[in-house]
Amino acid sequence: MRKPSINEARMSLSKQSESPFLQGTNLTAVGDYNRSVVLDTIRKAGQISRVEVSHLTGLTSQTVTNMVRKLIDSGLVQEEGTVTVGRGKPRTAIRLNPDGRYAVGIHLEPAKTTVILINLAGHIIDRDLPNLPDDSAQAIAALASTVSLLLGRNGIPGKRMGGIGIAIPGPVDARRGTVLDPPNLSGWRNVRLAHDLELSTGLPVFMEKDVTAACHGQTWAGRGEETGQDFLFMYMGLGIAFGTVRHGHVYQGRTGNVGEMGHIVVDTSGPACWCGQRGCVAVTCDPRSLVKQAEKEGLFPAPTHVQDPRAFNDSADLPFLDEAFKSLCQRAHGGDEVCRDLLLESAGRIGRAVTILTDLWDMDTVVFGGPYWHLLKDIYLNRVAQVLRRRSVLRQVHNFKVLSTTLGGDIAAIGAASAILDHDLTPGPAPGMSGRDRSAI
Repeated sequence: MRKPSINEARMSLSKQSESPFLQGTNLTAVGDYNRSVVLDTIRKAGQISRVEVSHLTGLTSQTVTNMVRKLIDSGLVQEEGTVTVGRGKPRTAIRLNPDGRYAVGIHLEPAKTTVILINLAGHIIDRDLPNLPDDSAQAIAALASTVSLLLGRNGIPGKRMGGIGIAIPGPVDARRGTVLDPPNLSGWRNVRLAHDLELSTGLPVFMEKDVTAACHGQTWAGRGEETGQDFLFMYMGLGIAFGTVRHGHVYQGRTGNVGEMGHIVVDTSGPACWCGQRGCVAVTCDPRSLVKQAEKEGLFPAPTHVQDPRAFNDSADLPFLDEAFKSLCQRAHGGDEVCRDLLLESAGRIGRAVTILTDLWDMDTVVFGGPYWHLLKDIYLNRVAQVLRRRSVLRQVHNFKVLSTTLGGDIAAIGAASAILDHDLTPGPAPGMSGRDRSAI
């Protein structure tokens, strides 16, 4: 019987416990699950004793001792210092070995592709920014060469590699690792990206939507003490999308395409949208819409050569769009009140969308990030918070936190790579990666 790929298995994960620490079992037939439970507990604690692992997981001290010994032998865990538990004597502390496993993260976005190498601690070891050709087959070959380059110049042995994670704009067929037809990526229709890149590299490959990857990045390497276990993530890229994390787990939706919010109406008197409504997020808030609005208001001295927003924009104008949007934001930050007012107006619209989403999901924490967020955060953050606290139905139930990710524009690439590491560390069904079983990694 065919083993499910990692993409298929992730789509079928059952709801997890609200506790950040998962429970193991002392049955002898579930060693792989217990291994993952112990690893996950050590990761979340940072530094912990064997006694504490046993207490948090419900595993016997002997089971934990055996598991930890195997993990040390495999290089995933190391002993370091001591910790004091209660009134007892200090006990040997254990923690993840940062060099015990590596993963590559690829963020394939219309304007730029980022390839990073991270270790088990989520730290970026190296990066590259390859210029990909429009042809998908040639682009996959270029990605494979970039991965090989990163591993080679950092001396990463194959046995330490977990695999490759890819973040890409939707829609995607997450179960099969297939890119369907991204609106701004020419030449990527029905491409079996995960399968083809695995054939080219010999490494397991996991592909997910960019906003989902960003959520994985925030839960894995972000500042969890600020966001907690439940938050809404707002992805500000060439398109705008959202993701949700509940009880520390990323919700992916039934098909892996959660987060499409382009047709939430945020301005009833706004421009017509191709969907038949007026004032949707897709025609009032994304970079293309803002550049075209600024151009119509005479804020650019010359034509921008940026296309009007439509259901499927090709990639021909992306360099012009990137340049024009950065110019608009820089002028707003530099004291141009008209440009600043335009962005504040857009921030108010985003605030209305966030209000709808937080009310629907009953969330009190919102985290913003994505490729263009660094250009917007100083103007948007307070404005969105103001709108949320004024308009939310739940404003009398709880307070709201509106935060910026600490991971910068790399968050989706970090998330894609961390999804690979998370697969090895987090308990769940025993999936394979593009046909491989868990033991293979």
